[in-house]
Amino acid sequence: MQPENNRSRGIKDSFIRRFTQQSLGGYFGLKSYAKKTEDRELEGKLSMVEKYNSRIPELVERLYGCTEREAQHADFILGTVHKSKGLEFDTVVITDDFDKVPCAAHNLPRLSSCSGGDIPDDEWNLLYVAVTRAKSSLVITKNITNILTLAGEYFLRTELTSALLTEGQPPCCSVRECHNHIMPDWPLAMCKLPLQYMDSADDGGPMCGACVLQRIGPTASLLASPELLKVLPVTEERLNLPINYALLMALF
Repeated sequence: MQPENNRSRGIKDSFIRRFTQQSLGGYFGLKSYAKKTEDRELEGKLSMVEKYNSRIPELVERLYGCTEREAQHADFILGTVHKSKGLEFDTVVITDDFDKVPCAAHNLPRLSSCSGGDIPDDEWNLLYVAVTRAKSSLVITKNITNILTLAGEYFLRTELTSALLTEGQPPCCSVRECHNHIMPDWPLAMCKLPLQYMDSADDGGPMCGACVLQRIGPTASLLASPELLKVLPVTEERLNLPINYALLMALF
């Protein structure tokens, strides 16, 4: 290990530089600090250090080599949520640097070991800034979609049922495993908007009253009376959990 005065050279951040002192535990002390204080930004930086390690100087040099100083001439703009405040872009791609929520809010009660409701306020604030930077197109991850469902956002919109009928026949619910149909005599229906994820897409489509009730609760009464909604068969959809969470569930 290098002497403390050598290890601190080149570290511009005075706070991080303090952790070069052996008494503070070095890198592992800094990592422990980030975890205990739930400093998500610092944890993200440390994960990048661990992933790219000795390649970081080379990668930084490559980034600087293809940098366009004038934003209007750039093909892509890489930035943090903090630095994007007050700005807008035609298309925004948000990477998955937020708390992990394994599934949508209405399915969380099926996972006994996950409350899913403990998203810190600063995370909500950052996510709000991130998703409101896009003027026309927003590309997110499935995890971010799950987080937004905790706030009741399921990307639903109302449509005239008559506009959804094909040759007078009502369409089937777009939720997987659900065999209900849209009620043709209800004036309104709920449709899920199509979503573009980082690595896949969700085509969206009409949803039956039971599936709407599962997701947005009493607001589903816009479609029909609560009595009619409650008699519809309820579908328990198959969960596609993140691999790490699925393995944990299998073990316990």
